[in-house]
Amino acid sequence: MRRSAVPLLLAMVGAACGQGSTARIDTRVLEIEMRDFAFFPETLTLRGGEKVTLSFKNVGKLEHEFMVGSDPMIGVGYMNDWFASAGLAGGGEHGTDHAGSGVRVAPNTTQTVTFVVPNQGGVFEFGCFVSGHYEFGMRGRLVVDAEAAPPPTGHATGPQMPASTPAPTHAPMGGDDGEGH
Repeated sequence: MRRSAVPLLLAMVGAACGQGSTARIDTRVLEIEMRDFAFFPETLTLRGGEKVTLSFKNVGKLEHEFMVGSDPMIGVGYMNDWFASAGLAGGGEHGTDHAGSGVRVAPNTTQTVTFVVPNQGGVFEFGCFVSGHYEFGMRGRLVVDAEAAPPPTGHATGPQMPASTPAPTHAPMGGDDGEGH
């Protein structure tokens, strides 16, 4: 009896260790370097439904921030806050005149944020709205790949077909009838 308990105990410990390492693989870490008036990389590509950790390292001499959305207002932020759709609304340390959520990073420090990427795909802008930074070009592009997103729970869906383009309602230019005549 005693000999059979040892292999069982070892199997349980091995399984527990394996589960711990699986959780780490599930979260992708992206490192974003904040320089004075630039982000590196300038484009981030995420998959809908994936869990990511964004690690922001400020190597500049000034404080910077990272906000994501559309419809930017200089000195204020994005009127359509993408971070809110990722469940990060209210996470920013901004004044009352600053809109949206963001991550502020002091010089020579690192901040992280972990979240699940919303399944809706699209292209969004990220930027720094600390006074003057956005105007100097401190912005980039966030691409969310909805094709790689898992299907919604409880729904079996196949690949989405692009919307069809209506046929032109005018004749081709130059007398060409489309068949080389």
